[in-house]
Amino acid sequence: MIMNYTLFAAFFLLSLCAYGQASRSEAWDQQAQGNVRLQPKFGYKMRSADQKAADDTYIHQTLTQLAYNGDAKAAAVNTIALGFNFLNQRNLVQAMYRFNQAYLLDSMNADIYWGFGAVYLSIGAYQKALEQYQEGIRHDPKNAHILSDLGGYYLAQSHSLEGLDDKSSRNYLDSALLSLNQAYRISATDPITLFRLSVCYCNMNDCSNAWKYYDACAQSDQNPMTEDFTATIMSRCKR
Repeated sequence: MIMNYTLFAAFFLLSLCAYGQASRSEAWDQQAQGNVRLQPKFGYKMRSADQKAADDTYIHQTLTQLAYNGDAKAAAVNTIALGFNFLNQRNLVQAMYRFNQAYLLDSMNADIYWGFGAVYLSIGAYQKALEQYQEGIRHDPKNAHILSDLGGYYLAQSHSLEGLDDKSSRNYLDSALLSLNQAYRISATDPITLFRLSVCYCNMNDCSNAWKYYDACAQSDQNPMTEDFTATIMSRCKR
């Protein structure tokens, strides 16, 4: 399940070094200090009696809907999907709210950390994104979504160091490839992973594999390939 994540992933790959990312991260942190709903798992803090009562009311109202009929796991899956819909709309506040609501419904769903990390990736808070992905993998070591986004994190780090510290950039690229191949072995048809693998191999000048994953991604019903990357791979890896 892609959960309408394709648009965000494509945007992310095109804006790894966008101007203002640092200031966006700082602004988010300032806002989150006064609003625990903007912090993963409500800031990992004990909920007050009033907050617990509000949480219980939300859970009850959600699970009594006919669509869920008391199924908290199904409600959490849908709430995570809503979070990614907001992320595609660049509404990060509502996205984080939904991921925290999903946590209330089913704290064992590791995709919650996928959502938390995606919010942080989108504002350039890479270390915080990494922490969420690492926590998610501890909960579910075979979560292809998180492994793919962890690869996206390493791609971002590699891109940011390209031309400045090529050795470190290559190390991050190797880490990206390791994580993406793990994701691919679990879910070989996920277009986001295929896209990222093509980018990764293209950056390594491994044209055979770059085109292999590009072609596989292009055949997907939800192809996230961009015109810019198509131009890049055609320039670097002529057929």
